[in-house]
Amino acid sequence: MNRSLHFTSLFLLLTLGACTGDDSATATDATATDATDATATDATATDDATATDATATDATTTDATATDATNTTTDSETSTTSVDPTDGAMAMIRVVHLSPDAPAVDVYANGGETPVVEGLEVQNATDYLEVPAGDYTFAIAAAGTSLGEAVFTTPSLSLEADTMYSAVAVGKLGPGEGDGGFDVVALVDSTEGLEAGAVRLQVLHAAAAAPFGQVDVWNLTDMENPAPLIENFDFKASGSLDVPSVALVIGLDVDDDGVPDASFNVPPLPEGAIVDVAAFSDDGDAPSLQAVLDVGPTTQIDPN
Repeated sequence: MNRSLHFTSLFLLLTLGACTGDDSATATDATATDATDATATDATATDDATATDATATDATTTDATATDATNTTTDSETSTTSVDPTDGAMAMIRVVHLSPDAPAVDVYANGGETPVVEGLEVQNATDYLEVPAGDYTFAIAAAGTSLGEAVFTTPSLSLEADTMYSAVAVGKLGPGEGDGGFDVVALVDSTEGLEAGAVRLQVLHAAAAAPFGQVDVWNLTDMENPAPLIENFDFKASGSLDVPSVALVIGLDVDDDGVPDASFNVPPLPEGAIVDVAAFSDDGDAPSLQAVLDVGPTTQIDPN
């Protein structure tokens, strides 16, 4: 899985303190054979949807890859600077920018005055960068400024050998009553334990607008048997769900009344993949799902 020296995916979600945060949401297993469980079948598919091992914590997740959906963002002028590896164990990390009111940003590592990521725009991601395992801090500054003008510096993050990470920038820089403030969330990307024929969804609550302070995530694929997948999902929380590689309908309940307020059609995802999917609200507080496909723009899935 290693790629050499691409920092095109430093997913700007590095709220490293979240890696040790308390659980802020609980998630229920979804099995298609129970009336209270989630069923995920395509219109032409016979596969039952089983969503297992759903957990929601402030920063423990898995990996991401997504498939076709409507891409509504534009390419950013993102460039990277190599970090010279030394002999020894290596780790991989990428950055995703999901702060709706933040400008394009440059990212600096461990106090170096040359940015390792330049010009990363909102709703864009970098590729994975292979770096020596060890401890890192990352400083974030508006594109074209300097390390001394950084507006945010993460706590120290320990990158373990042979492990993949996504760092996602979330929240708003500007003041807004009840809105989520800027932060970086670190996710661990792993397919360990993923069964054949399944996809691991790594779900992140990155919707910073006040109305989305806490949400419930539902599986609405079988409308006769809707079922909650993750309940009491707080801003910056994340969780993983293993589901069949079929089309899904995901719902969000934002007012805790047991009725989803918005639904999203998620296309079939490649078997064996890890897909990072973030609930997102733009600078006008309009909701969407953002899926990380590759380096460059995220894929936006608008509500039905």
